[in-house]
Amino acid sequence: MLREKMDLRIKSLLLPFTEFSFYKRDLIADLAKSKDTVQYQEFFDKEILKQVYPIFNRTNRIYNLDEVKLLLKKYFPQDKLHEISFEGENISHYYLAYLSQISQIFLTHRNGKISLKYWKSGDESDLLGPYSGLNKVAMWNSIDRMFTTEILVILYLLRNGMTEEEYLKGYHSTVHLADTQLEQVLSRGVAETHLHLNGGGNFNMNWLELMSPKNNSYDPKAIDKFYDQVIRKDFELQPYIRAMAIVRILLANYLQSHELQPNTIKDFFSFYSEEKLDNGLFIKDFLKSIYYGENLQGNTLDYDGIYQELQRRYHLVVLELGSESDWKRSAAKADIIHTLVDSLGQYNTVENIFLFKCLRYMLSLESDNFFAQIFWQYLRTKNETFQIYIQANMIRGLDNFMPYYSRATENVNQGLIIHHQLQNPFLKKVELRITTGGKAGESKEVIKGKIAKRVKNILKHYKEIIPDIEKEQRAIPEVGIVFHFIKKEDEQGIEKCWLDYNPFIGSDSYGPSALIDKAKLYFKQGQDDYKAEMAAIRELRESIPTLSDYIVGIDAAGSEFAVEPWVFAPVFQEARNSSTHKLLYKGTGGKRVRNLGLTYHAGEDFRHLLTGIRRVHEVVEHFQFHAGDRIGHGMALGIEPEKWQVRNRVVILPRIEYLENLLWVWGVYKDGYGVKVDAAYLEQEILLHAERIYKNMEGITVYNLWKSYRNKFKTFELSQNLDVKLDDKETSRIFCPYVGSNNMWNAERLTHAQHCKCYLHAMVEPIEVEVGQKDMSIITQAQKVVREMMSREGIVIEANPTSNTAIGEIENIFEHYIHSLNQRGLHTNATVDNGLMVTINTDDPTVFNANINNEMSYIFYSLLDKGYSRDDILSWIDKVRELGVQSSFVESRQISVSNRIDELTYIIDKLEEDY
Repeated sequence: MLREKMDLRIKSLLLPFTEFSFYKRDLIADLAKSKDTVQYQEFFDKEILKQVYPIFNRTNRIYNLDEVKLLLKKYFPQDKLHEISFEGENISHYYLAYLSQISQIFLTHRNGKISLKYWKSGDESDLLGPYSGLNKVAMWNSIDRMFTTEILVILYLLRNGMTEEEYLKGYHSTVHLADTQLEQVLSRGVAETHLHLNGGGNFNMNWLELMSPKNNSYDPKAIDKFYDQVIRKDFELQPYIRAMAIVRILLANYLQSHELQPNTIKDFFSFYSEEKLDNGLFIKDFLKSIYYGENLQGNTLDYDGIYQELQRRYHLVVLELGSESDWKRSAAKADIIHTLVDSLGQYNTVENIFLFKCLRYMLSLESDNFFAQIFWQYLRTKNETFQIYIQANMIRGLDNFMPYYSRATENVNQGLIIHHQLQNPFLKKVELRITTGGKAGESKEVIKGKIAKRVKNILKHYKEIIPDIEKEQRAIPEVGIVFHFIKKEDEQGIEKCWLDYNPFIGSDSYGPSALIDKAKLYFKQGQDDYKAEMAAIRELRESIPTLSDYIVGIDAAGSEFAVEPWVFAPVFQEARNSSTHKLLYKGTGGKRVRNLGLTYHAGEDFRHLLTGIRRVHEVVEHFQFHAGDRIGHGMALGIEPEKWQVRNRVVILPRIEYLENLLWVWGVYKDGYGVKVDAAYLEQEILLHAERIYKNMEGITVYNLWKSYRNKFKTFELSQNLDVKLDDKETSRIFCPYVGSNNMWNAERLTHAQHCKCYLHAMVEPIEVEVGQKDMSIITQAQKVVREMMSREGIVIEANPTSNTAIGEIENIFEHYIHSLNQRGLHTNATVDNGLMVTINTDDPTVFNANINNEMSYIFYSLLDKGYSRDDILSWIDKVRELGVQSSFVESRQISVSNRIDELTYIIDKLEEDY
């Protein structure tokens, strides 16, 4: 319960800086004007709570309203507010002191890096209470996804006398979590084996694009990009972002003038009081509208006109990202204010230098309230934007994740992302996951051309960055590409009729007629598209010597609700089949073709825990997984069934999903895997739900249903044994008139019914099921059986701690399941089911504000919190770290820098020449 309420405290702690309601009216500033406790209480009850309750209610679970009241009074008490803000006349003074206190509690510096202060110190209990000490690590994981924490870092530096921008070199976009001993372990080399390339950046890349746009005009078509209705961030944020691009220039220009002539430059408001734009607007009037939080609705201002005029007036030049081989300089020059803050990336990003100068000015000249208020408005807008790009612990599931991913990756620069990832000095190997870019019905050759272009661009960026890494005298990280297929629903829905399908239009056919025909079978079009993508990947990597060392694996990712594993089974079977790939590159003197590694997202998101467990097992069994292949996330194997049941006593899911869960369990029981079930109960449930689908039960047995379920994992072929003469629907006892003259079901007919609208409607019908004690027994045993199988087979689980916490059934980062999957060295009770091979990764750093070193650190501290010895934990982390390196699909090759560059040059030239 302690950590269940943690996010509520964080929300309260950061409220004035993260909620846009305070942009329109800073109620904390008004509260600070209360002269006594009576006025304070009256304003608190009538104004503060009225505004705050809805904010909290949309994002947090509130157990008691009184708790919210007391938290706010604790963080913003009447006496301190009134005194430190000079009776409410300078709320900025209070905010600076308040954020500085938070920064001193959470931050320290060690070995030239800004680090997290994970130990208890000073009077932090006054602010954090029982959440002090090691709990701060779990708190930081949430804070880092609610708030732009660079503000805390900068205040920490300034408050500790480090007032020169050069000190920002110790801060590399994230606070360092590893302590000295853990850092020694990580320095041996880490591997990133689950990273989606387009999601591999950070929020600063998105903010750079928003603050230095090519066109700052209000775009009515971009409304969806800037709000999230799920958590009710449904106001129009776009005009405020456009306005802040202007505000940022004005703040930076003022600071530059003030630094050059500190004794002659007026305060911020006076500085712009007489300055007028070409359209007749006084800059002071624009700034006053920001100061007072006036509504900016739609296209009320000529945002682009003002932006372009200021760009001309102050001689600001913006260059394209990637215009220089030095990515730090390139990113700096892509920022419109880089000349105003005199930064070319030598110390940090232009944005962080800008923030540093703003806060330094505010601390040195606390009387410039106008500047300060404009800055806080900028910060609130930035944090509000941050919250629609970075996913916090609010709503679980991939359906909530998808909009975040879409916003955060809409306009990415892969070169900058690759540079960002390769800056980690501990990184030994990294797999970059990308899509093929293929579309429905496209031919293999068209897809191959798209893949070639994507591979070429990645390898070009990799080659460009290698010399910079060499200059730093560190090993060149090995890079590999994993292509992932996108899980997507059948776009033609469930109006299927297998009898109308023409088997003579094969899987290799494409074009409008093929699309129409394949739509007659459930998921047939998608399956053939995936096969075309797979063939294109295979042929490309085998067409250029050594390219198989860079295209290293395949995956499938996306909504697990959209498609079941059976759709992908023939695709992965073909990828693994020895007859589909070559042994050597012909005519190269024996250069080998490396096999593709197989991984698949499974057990990450599920309605029913049994569904998640089943899907993991289906992938390993039907995809021909071998030792060294991997499962992405696999949360269903690590979550404690009892904890899951508490939240999920009743589950709603499609009928066919529930039926296949039961059939899968029945098969596991039948095959003697040691699952003890009430067979009568299980078979009764199976037949009950089968009757709701198939209406007539003649010929239906549990065995036939199970066989038809298993047949899904094979490529569907029309049977030559069915009597398909047209019967009268009115007299047919089975709804579909084509299943046979005797109307008797068998496994073959049940398999065909999976492609028939007469039964698909009942299959996808949502039903509610209760999770009782018999179900819990089944779930617990099934989970153990699959874990044992995974452990024996050497299938590796790719854990992604922060991603799993945001998406899955995990309360907070300290409750992550990874330690239950592998307890070797942590627990004396060594059993097969707690000896799975696991790795730690980041998934989508842009969405989760994560990096590989800190992800490992979170797990390290979570194990300390559970009471394991530090020596055992360090050994365990070292083992997991090394397993990440060993299980990577990227081979460790002893190759010189010059030879690698020559190899990359050859591949890139061949790709340009051939594609």
